[in-house]
Amino acid sequence: MKKSIVITGIAFFIAGMGMKPLIVANAKTPAVKPTINTQQTNTPVNTPKITPTASSKVELISAGAEPRQELRIKPVVGTRELADMKVNVDMVISIEGKPSPAFKMPATIMKTDVVVTKVEPNGDVHYEFSYKDVDIQGDTSLPPAAISKMRGEIKKLTGMKGTAVVDSRGQTKQTNLTLPQGLDNSLNQYIDQFSNSMQQLSTPFPLEAVGVGAKWRTTESVNVSGMTVNQSALYELVSIKDNLATFNVTIEQQVPGQQKLNLPQAPAGVTMTVKSYDGKGQGQAQINMNKLMPVSSNVSITANSLWGMTPANSKKEITMNQQMSIQMTIDSK
Repeated sequence: MKKSIVITGIAFFIAGMGMKPLIVANAKTPAVKPTINTQQTNTPVNTPKITPTASSKVELISAGAEPRQELRIKPVVGTRELADMKVNVDMVISIEGKPSPAFKMPATIMKTDVVVTKVEPNGDVHYEFSYKDVDIQGDTSLPPAAISKMRGEIKKLTGMKGTAVVDSRGQTKQTNLTLPQGLDNSLNQYIDQFSNSMQQLSTPFPLEAVGVGAKWRTTESVNVSGMTVNQSALYELVSIKDNLATFNVTIEQQVPGQQKLNLPQAPAGVTMTVKSYDGKGQGQAQINMNKLMPVSSNVSITANSLWGMTPANSKKEITMNQQMSIQMTIDSK
């Protein structure tokens, strides 16, 4: 049973929290639920427009030095960007107070293609995106058989594509994701995270004009694999010249109270409860105002969580503590 606990915890964080900080760290996380075309086809289909139920709150703390300007993205139709996204995860797990050996997961690599298809008079940008390749690589302490199985599953996500609309301040207004052929339910959480990743590729800008040294904070509640997370990100404008802006970001994430989860990876009859979660991170990103994706980004996050698991047909809860460090990068051209 201990093996099942560990595997469940790993699967949840790699599919959920393991990718969510990548999204958060590099920019916005508006509470938009994307439409997913569940027909297993590579051909896009028409889907209804989506209006977000809420968006991240942006609070200006300091306007910074003069001269000041409004930060707005202004890509033109036909702008094409290719980005490499990489996520490294290390973790230590203890079960009932007994630590398990620390291990290193292979890095998740995502090659993404983004093309601007329309720019409206109000500044809204329409774009298409596709994942040209999804793979794992790098050092790991997992056995070769586990790596082979992991690669076989995640490779199935290569070919996902979709469309999105983002406003000039970096808030996503609509997304649609079309799935490649041959996917099964075991990849649902990966799919959720990939669809979210295309909603969060630019820094959320304040409404007001700002200059070097400006600071603003975004706050929101996000849903990660069924878990509600309260999230705060503090941004600071380090420099801006020739439409290239550099930002520092500090991130905090917490789970409000205990939450029960229904995870498809968990063994039948098993219930899991998040008792606490605390995540902190920091990093830096460069944004070209004439593009959608960060030119570069490098963010580190550490997270500590406490879980309770009750096996099927049992009233005894088993506790699991998970300490995790995540390193995330984006490079685009």
